Formats: sequence, C-alpha cells, structure tokens
Amino acid sequence: MLPDGDGFALCRALKADRETQDVPVIFLSAKALVDDKAAGFAAGGVDYITKPFEAREVLLRAVNHLGLAQRNRALRERLAQYEPPGAVPVRDDALPPLELPPETPPGVLRILIRARDRLLADLCAPPNLETLAAHACTNRTTLGQLFKRYLGMTVFDHLREQRLNEGRRLLQTTGLAVATIAERVGYSYGRDFAGAFKDRFGLSPAAYRARSDATAPD
Repeated sequence: MLPDGDGFALCRALKADRETQDVPVIFLSAKALVDDKAAGFAAGGVDYITKPFEAREVLLRAVNHLGLAQRNRALRERLAQYEPPGAVPVRDDALPPLELPPETPPGVLRILIRARDRLLADLCAPPNLETLAAHACTNRTTLGQLFKRYLGMTVFDHLREQRLNEGRRLLQTTGLAVATIAERVGYSYGRDFAGAFKDRFGLSPAAYRARSDATAPD
C-alpha cells in the first residue's frame, strides 16, 4: 500500500539486489489476512507483524533477526574460505556452541566444526554422509566415530538436535506459524516437528511458545 507500489514488490526488489539481498525484512502492516502474511514470506520477508503493535516487540524481533543474519553471514564466510591446513578454527560466538571436551585435539576440533558448519548451512537439505565427510576432510567412518566419541551422538542425531534447537529459537523470537518453522528447519510436516519437539523438550511447540511469552521480561 505504498504510493508507487507495495511492500511485497519492494521486498522482492531488495532480495534481487546483491547489495541488499541479505538485509532481513520485517513486514509491519495493517493487512492481517493469512494470504497477506504468506505473500510477505514468499517475497522474502523474515517476519510479519500486524497492527496494532507493541514497539518493544518490534525492536526485539529486529534485534533477533539481525543476530540471525549475522550468524548466517558468518556461516557463508566460513564455508567459502576455511582456515589453512593445520589451523584451529575459531569458536565463533555468532554460531551455536559446539560443546566439546577441553582435551579435544585440534585436528578433531577442525573436522567437527567443519561438519557442524556445513549442516547448519542448510538444515532443510543437508548433504549425505559421504559429502559431509569430504567437506570435513575425512571419511564417513572416521566422521561417525568422532561424533560418537566427542559429541556422544551420531551425525544424524546431531542434525536432529540442531534442527530442534533452531526451531526452539524461532518459536521464542518470531511469530512464525509452527508449520512454517517446521519447514524452515527441515521437517516436511508440522506434526512431525511437533512430535519431535515434544519428545526433546517436554512441551508442544505451541505450549513452549506460550510459556516463553508468559515468562518474557516486561
């Protein structure tokens, strides 16, 4: 509803420009129909807030989405240009922590962080084990053994944990529908995500979001 177009067209234009395509766009609109929200997300928006709104909520969502954009940028940079052979990768604060024993050898740390970064880069379409191992500069057998020894889980279990943690973060920081969150973290069906989420955290996604909203500081 702009004088010379609409916000959806503007968002698509921003996403089509390499200079601005990574800027997170939040729609703030009086148009509150589900079709309007769907159009906003289809245009490339990261969130959609309807009027009337609370200024503090808008600020918190903007800060959270900027943090996510920073994390994604860090991931792309790390994937595009890894450390030289033998170097120990830095534990980047913009990315989820990778809890490892303090005595983890540098070479193992390098392999595990490479694998973690590659999985986080695309939770919806992760590489198979062979491709992931090659990216981490090892073979699938060694990669599986390192995950079990140092992380206490299989590669698949680690991917599942990352998906659920990202889903939890989106429930806390965005107003996205549960089905949309499920798709963003790699679940084909909302009910599958909801079941896995409840098994992991003891609450359904809706109940978890309601509790988070109730305990949020004023």
